[in-house]
Order: sequence, then structure tokens, then C-alpha cells
Amino acid sequence: MHTVSTKNVSRTMPFAIVKNIRTLKMNATCATLTWDQVPMSLINGHFRGYKIKSWPKGNGDDERSIIHYFPEILSRQNLATVCHFEPMKEYCAQIFTTNSHFESDPSSTVHIKMPEGPPGPVQGLKVVAYSPTTVFVKWLPPAQIQGKLKVYHIIYTSNITAIRISMILMLSLCKLLAIIDTINEEPSDGRFADNETSASASSGTSELVVYDSAIPSDVTYHVNDALLPEKLYRVSVKAETGGGFGPLQIQMLMLEGLLDYEVATNIGHW
Repeated sequence: MHTVSTKNVSRTMPFAIVKNIRTLKMNATCATLTWDQVPMSLINGHFRGYKIKSWPKGNGDDERSIIHYFPEILSRQNLATVCHFEPMKEYCAQIFTTNSHFESDPSSTVHIKMPEGPPGPVQGLKVVAYSPTTVFVKWLPPAQIQGKLKVYHIIYTSNITAIRISMILMLSLCKLLAIIDTINEEPSDGRFADNETSASASSGTSELVVYDSAIPSDVTYHVNDALLPEKLYRVSVKAETGGGFGPLQIQMLMLEGLLDYEVATNIGHW
């Protein structure tokens, strides 16, 4: 008869329970949690990291719970960032310690209330000129608002005139013709460069024109009838929530001159 001697191998769950969980920082979708350091003597084996379980408040511990493992967190570290949340919603979370075989009892439940985030870009931006001084702008709300929409911001910017654009193109053409005409002839006397200088000096750099207006969140259009003719405008629209500003959506628009508009109108009614 043989007597079998068995050696008791300790495979028990960790006694170390995570305590004093708090939110260190957060944005609209991520929260960094921190907690008191856990005594490694209470792990009952080899420390394998932390496990964080979270779920939307009010849904209970059901299939909507999401489990996050953090094996890369060392025993001396005590924070982790979770990034699956939605803006303006409240969540519950628990943290566990784990050893090679088991996990600890859960920590006390912490409640995480997510803030608003910045919205996405507005959609379908369209800019139409009704006259040399009037522009109609229309857009749709962002696909991702990430909070409560406050206002839209619309900005009109212009710093170059149509006259100056025409002069630049004309001078470029003159330079090209001069090069062709002076092949195998004497070098140019530089009159084109002088003309460019005098033209730039006479036209000058036009004053930067900026028009900034806040539009209520339930309005998705804007009419501006105080613009200047013969100008190239950049029209920008962005949305704003309590979490900040969304990216600008931009369209360029060249306004006609008054004379061109009057001629076209008269021809149209003739």
C-alpha cells in the first residue's frame, strides 16, 4: 500500500480590494480613474493587473457591461484610462485586482458623469450669391453633436479684391508675352516689373473684412446683405456646444461687380 503525499498549493482569490476610487480627469468619451495603492502582500499569488467593469447607470449589471483588462499596469501604479463612454451620460464602474488564477471581490461602485464634447463639422454647407452684396448660406446640423447645441458661428472674411486678381493675371500674361517677344533680342528694360510694382502700390493690400455672427441653434441659414462687390469671400461655419467648438466648414465665393450685375440683369429682362 502506497501513501500519496499531496502538497497544498495556494490558489486563492486576492484579498486586496481596490479602495477610494475617484475620477482624475475626463473628456467627453474618456475617464481616467485612480485609486489607493493595493498591498501586494494581499494578492495571494502573482499579480496580473487590474480589471475594470463599467456599465450605463440604470441598466444594471447586464449584457451592456464592458470589461477592460489592464495587465500592463504594474503593482506600483494606480490609474487607468477607459475610453468607451458617450457624452452627457452617467456610468457605473468597479475595479478588481487579479492574480494568476482569480480576481478579487469588486471595489465599491463609482459613478462617472461624462461632460459635453465639441461637436463635429456642420453638414452640407452651401453658399449662394443673390447679388453683388448679398449672400445666402445654408447648412445642416453636425452628425455628431456630443452635447447640447448652443449656437452656430458664421464668419465672412475677405482680403483680396477682384480688381487685384485681374491685375495679377494681366501682369503675368504681359510677362509671358514679353519673354516671347524678346527672344534673340535685347533684354527687357524692366518696364513690366515697374508696372507690377506701380500696380501693386496703386491697388494696395485691401483691408481685411471680417463679419462674425452667432446664429441660434434652431436656425440653419444666414443672409448677409452688407458685403462688398468684386471681392473674394471665405465663408466659414462652425457649431458650438458646452464642450467647445467644432471644426470650421469653409466655402469660397467671388462676388460680381455692380456693373456686371446690372448688365446681366438688364439682358435677362430684355
